[in-house]
Amino acid sequence: MTDNTSLTGAALLIDALQANGLNNMYGVVGIPVTDLASLAELKA
Repeated sequence: MTDNTSLTGAALLIDALQANGLNNMYGVVGIPVTDLASLAELKA
């Protein structure tokens, strides 16, 4: 994780998914996962 990224649940989840080889995410973005989707897009 980079120093300019705050330590949130979304950041931890994305780091874990990337560490396990997940490179693509598909789905419909809604209010519950907006932060997760935005952060995943930035870290891609």
